[in-house]
Amino acid sequence: MPPNYSRQPVPNSDVLLISLNVQGLNKPEKRSSLLRLLWKKRAQIAFIQETHFRVDAIQPIKDRRFLYAYHSASPDSKTRGVSILISNSIFWEQLDTRTDGAGRYLFVKGKLAGTLATVYSPNSGQVRFIDSALAALSEFAEGTLVLGGDFNIPIDPVLSSSLHAQQTSRPALFSLVIRYMACSESDIKRLYILLQPS
Repeated sequence: MPPNYSRQPVPNSDVLLISLNVQGLNKPEKRSSLLRLLWKKRAQIAFIQETHFRVDAIQPIKDRRFLYAYHSASPDSKTRGVSILISNSIFWEQLDTRTDGAGRYLFVKGKLAGTLATVYSPNSGQVRFIDSALAALSEFAEGTLVLGGDFNIPIDPVLSSSLHAQQTSRPALFSLVIRYMACSESDIKRLYILLQPS
């Protein structure tokens, strides 16, 4: 069933999610292209990485279908940056947000919807970064948790074409996430993870 983009949001049941590394959204054409892609894919919640916004120059990336936009940006350069876009077809009421202040992660908590989180991991030191981000997330999250992002971790480190020596695989990432969530004091009921293809 396609999303209902009318003015009256429907209660959340089946929600279409997408996670994208956009490699910069400073040009208006790229922002328009992103919104067209989300419309074409019928996405209702989008987890966006590498927006390349600075804190003092965040560009609007919302339209009549995506009224809610949350951002975490770099304070001093056009690198990194993450956003979460939420369609007006979702019944959404924001309760709280948290960022790292460096454009690497963003957590948003909503009434009835639970917690949405997006992460953009550095090219090296992923485990240390993910460990830190998950510690912050486990303190913040409650209800259903949807974690989307680009963790810069290959499916198989042996087959990775990256120039960086990566010792972590996706199964190791899942183990790390599950360990944190199982040990956390938070009120997490369900966990969903969206990953970028590597």
